[in-house]
Amino acid sequence: MFDLRTLVAGQKVNIVYDTPLKGQETRVIILATGVGYEMAKSYMDVMAEQKNIYSSIVSQPEDNVNKYTYLIFKGVDGKPKVAADAWIRDVQIIENTKVRFTVTLDNKQEIDDLKRALAANGFNDVDFEIVESIAG
Repeated sequence: MFDLRTLVAGQKVNIVYDTPLKGQETRVIILATGVGYEMAKSYMDVMAEQKNIYSSIVSQPEDNVNKYTYLIFKGVDGKPKVAADAWIRDVQIIENTKVRFTVTLDNKQEIDDLKRALAANGFNDVDFEIVESIAG
């Protein structure tokens, strides 16, 4: 069970669940922490989710969704999602670091390949400056 009080709205995080059924959430933005069951269920059928995953939660917390604290976050699809503290093993806060690098490509079509490779690893907020050069 993760202590959600250590998080604040606006942080970008990776969420690791305490169950293999949920996998993990990468590069999501926290919208609210310390949310109660009533508010959480307005975003998701918390009871159904608990029923589906409870037996696979490694730490086996008390099976009572009313006692959990919830986190609301914006998923990579831009839609709000919910996670209970009892479902979460760990949360890593992502610090924003701007990195500049140069990549030499053989042709313009490889730009799309590069964009897809970055996006596949969760890097969607990427700017490109294309400098044309003729080999000679």
